[in-house]
Amino acid sequence: MSNTLLRRGLLALAFAAASGLPSTSRADAPLLDPCDFTRASAFTYQDVITCFESVPWCSDPTDPVRCDRDNLLDVIDANFEQFSSLRGNYDARIEWRARVAAMRSTTFANDYAQYQAVSNLLEDFRDAHWYYGGPPCYEQMFFASIPLDFGSAYTRTRPGHAREQIIYLEAPYVGLTDWYLAITGIDLTQYEGMRVVSIDGQGVLDYFRDFGADVLRDDDDPGVNLMGVLEFGYWSLRMGKTYPTAPSVTLVLETRRGHRQSVVLPWVFAPAGLFGVPVPVPASTAEFEAACFQTYGVAAAAAGAMQLQDVLPFATEARALQRADRSAQAPMGVSFERIARRNLIDRLEGPDPSGRGPRLMRFTEYYEVPDWALDRDITEVLPLSDGARVVEYAGDTVAIQLNYDFVQPWRDEVAAGVAYACEHADRLIIDLRDNFGGYIGQADWLARHLAPQGATRDTRLVVRDLVTSPALNELRAYAEQVRAIAQQLSPGMPLPPCAFTSMEASCSQSLATGQIVTDPLWYLEGDYQELRGDDEERLSPEVMFADYALDYLGIPPIPCPGKFTGKDLIVLVNGENASCGVFGAELVRAHGTLVVAGGYVGEAMAAGQARGGNVLDTTYYVDTQDFIAQLASTYVPEYAGATRYDLFQFALPRQARDVALFMEERGIYHRSGTALLMEAPPVGDVQIPFWSNSRDTDGAAYRATVSAVERQAVIEPLCGAPEAQSSCRAYDRCAGRALAAAVEDGRTTVETALRTFIDAAAECVLSR
Repeated sequence: MSNTLLRRGLLALAFAAASGLPSTSRADAPLLDPCDFTRASAFTYQDVITCFESVPWCSDPTDPVRCDRDNLLDVIDANFEQFSSLRGNYDARIEWRARVAAMRSTTFANDYAQYQAVSNLLEDFRDAHWYYGGPPCYEQMFFASIPLDFGSAYTRTRPGHAREQIIYLEAPYVGLTDWYLAITGIDLTQYEGMRVVSIDGQGVLDYFRDFGADVLRDDDDPGVNLMGVLEFGYWSLRMGKTYPTAPSVTLVLETRRGHRQSVVLPWVFAPAGLFGVPVPVPASTAEFEAACFQTYGVAAAAAGAMQLQDVLPFATEARALQRADRSAQAPMGVSFERIARRNLIDRLEGPDPSGRGPRLMRFTEYYEVPDWALDRDITEVLPLSDGARVVEYAGDTVAIQLNYDFVQPWRDEVAAGVAYACEHADRLIIDLRDNFGGYIGQADWLARHLAPQGATRDTRLVVRDLVTSPALNELRAYAEQVRAIAQQLSPGMPLPPCAFTSMEASCSQSLATGQIVTDPLWYLEGDYQELRGDDEERLSPEVMFADYALDYLGIPPIPCPGKFTGKDLIVLVNGENASCGVFGAELVRAHGTLVVAGGYVGEAMAAGQARGGNVLDTTYYVDTQDFIAQLASTYVPEYAGATRYDLFQFALPRQARDVALFMEERGIYHRSGTALLMEAPPVGDVQIPFWSNSRDTDGAAYRATVSAVERQAVIEPLCGAPEAQSSCRAYDRCAGRALAAAVEDGRTTVETALRTFIDAAAECVLSR
């Protein structure tokens, strides 16, 4: 037997063993425990699902953890109805109220079926802020993987053919290629650079459109879902809600020379530990069920809740800062699940967390950015620090790269980067591609300091709050008492405006006056009626989130506010920016230009995902009630020994099982104030067909961005779009005249005009 055949035979046996499938069959072989996952290193879809479906539903009706359907639905009802001002909007979309009511009488085939039903409900919100993190046994124990990394390009596939959008295979995830080879005998690196023609017999773009709509469900926008596949491996690395339902897929691949081949790739299920997720592997059904039915930990909940010492006198201003900037209090817009996935992808792509390194392309391969255009025209001004990096592009543009989040303390770096731009650049790019959100105060701060002096509404996020929620109003009343107790315990010490429960009046600023709200009954002022879906809601006056933490930070203001405006202030997003990554982009674009990269060519794509409002873990309100009861019982004589149920007429149900529920609390308006962001997704002023997002392709990305903005602002008003031209020669003459006029009157530079002309002329030729 040849070495090759021997190697393939050994690999086949390894796959059989790793899949939990015996290499020989014996009638008298003992039955395997379906949840013994120590018997191999990898498993088939059927192995994993057989275990999942073996867990009985409601096996003990007296146990609130093993029979938690009603408790879970009570938590959903109480939180969504009492604390989300968007409850009616989403009910009009997906009828969540009727679906919850129907589930109350549903007898599920097994516990996994209940998990799927609740997951489907929350996924149908199509917003990462509405999220059900189910039992860790289903959510976190296994990955299903075919570790391919997809890219997209807008190119010709044959000489003389029109350009089209294609999907091609980039270098597969380096952390998994050897593992996949050992399990399946398939070396994925041999397919790098090949065009994907179809998957399971369906054209690849249509396949991913359906995958996004039916499986991923990140957003209603198909372009946003496609970007999740391209940027963060949502097809290649599957968990929980997105597990594949077939053992393999068939890809038809094509080289640049037109040679096609069909490839069958099996899905391999592996313990999450292989991917760096420290979840123990069960050795039996009993161990697996123990992971499924964990009680929501009292200790864990207490660790996340406020403690009594938090209201004792502040020792230093630093202590005040720490309290003011706590995530429990500062309103957040962030996709926690997607941050975790980004960190996973960073590990799998290799040592450079920014993305893929330079590639050596063979003549048969497709690519979006050729080798000669990698790592060009970019000079690093400030290295990555606190989640921010500053680079200079082509000598006349500075880009502030905030590709991580709005959580890290990057204000110093942003201020320094803009200061450099004030002295050395004609143009500023705020690069928010892949930014998954964070503190809303940071988004306000960024927009407010970049805008011309005097801008208010355009640079702040505006909301209205519920008025008619008994539970919310009760918490508001107690929140003011908490503040009063804290002031008594800290005589003479000024307190941060919003330091304890996030429901004090001082957590909001009046849009009308710009002042911190002081009236405890502020939300009852006026009588604002608004149709939210099919619900006629009574809402509060318009307020902004208080930027209370910023007063303590001592960060120098961004210099030269208002210098960069219009086409010279560009906000760059790519659909994988979420939450505050959308809110911040929408605020900054009030005085600049919003560029959206990626999506489906010819279809306007939403400028990011998770657009509804700030996000909260539903246990936050229970924790807050616990904290208030603890405080009152200790410091208010008439409440000595009182519990949450003694104090609150509207005490909330405590979560029985160790699962997670997230929801949007308050709906954020467009800058115009006439519509909610969730109802009218913002789109770009310009959309470019560019998908790569790695350090080595930044120069190409910024060139495409700047050229598109300049063309729209300078050339198109006079000459029209390249694809509308009857003659490229006439278009070139018109574009040249327009750019020369812009240089003469100072609207652009000679260098920018030259690049724009070259790109516009090339675009006209390519559009034929």
